[in-house]
Order: sequence, then C-alpha cells, then structure tokens
Amino acid sequence: MQTEKRASSQGATWGLGVLFGVVGASIQQSVGGFVIGAVVGALCAQILFLRTRTESLEKQIRELTQRLAGLKAAPEERAAPTPKAAPAAATAPAPTPQPAMASSAPPAQAPAPRPVAAILDQPLPPLAKAPPHEPSAFDSAIDGFMAFSVSAAQPAGGFSSTCWAAGTGHT
Repeated sequence: MQTEKRASSQGATWGLGVLFGVVGASIQQSVGGFVIGAVVGALCAQILFLRTRTESLEKQIRELTQRLAGLKAAPEERAAPTPKAAPAAATAPAPTPQPAMASSAPPAQAPAPRPVAAILDQPLPPLAKAPPHEPSAFDSAIDGFMAFSVSAAQPAGGFSSTCWAAGTGHT
C-alpha cells in the first residue's frame, strides 16, 4: 500500500483564520476581536480538515477489512500453485554453471511459505506496560492554577468549608 499525497490544512487554516479575524475585528472594533476571530477560524479549518481525513481513513479501514475477509475466506486458493506455473518451469532453460567458489558455499534455504490463515490466526504478542509518566510542566501549571483558584474561592474570616459549600455563608 503506497502512501498518498494529501493536501495540507495549512492554507485553509490561514484563510479562515484571517477571514474570521476580520469579521471579529469588525464586530468588536479591537485587536482582541481579530485575535478571537482568527483563533475561531483556525479551529473551524482544522475541524473541517480532520473530518475529511477521518472519512478517508475510515474508507481505507473498510477496504482493508474487506481484503482481510477475502484472505481469510479463501486461503487455499491463494496458497495453491497455479497449474500454468508448472509447465513454465519445465520449459525454462537449464541454469548456467557457477564458478567454483560460488558452488562451494552451501545453498541458502528459503523458509517454507506459511499459509495466510495460519499467520492471521496467530494471537498478537502482549503489549509491554509503559512506565507511569511524571507530570509535565503543563500538568504542574494546571495543578498550581487549580490550587490557587480553590484557595482564592474560599472566603477569609473563618467561615467553615461546609457552610460555604452549602451556600449559607454562616458558621
């Protein structure tokens, strides 16, 4: 299966980003409106690109499953040699003699071909467990922000957390 050359989403991202940026700037009359519009436009372009990419990948998966079902359905037909191949081998010219050095080496044994059904019916090897990863800088920043926002949301002055969570504000 050859890789296909696919169009990039970069052009659509820039185009919709600028278009939505101009619309956002005209609505809000500020640079912030342009930035918000550009981000929304770029996200819309990525959504459209990824939707078409997903559809093409699903189509490839369907084709591969059909080919796999065909291989499982008729492995004997594919593994059996065709009758036309035997007469062609009989009429082939004799091999040319090899030099003495080449004939002294033992002939390389090619592995016997295995039936396709036997290959497809083998269980997959177990996956190795990945070691747990340490939190990244982004994860640490989010944790710090969450801790700050929780501590900032609690009132000062001795209110108990149960009263504050209940919404009464009384101790």
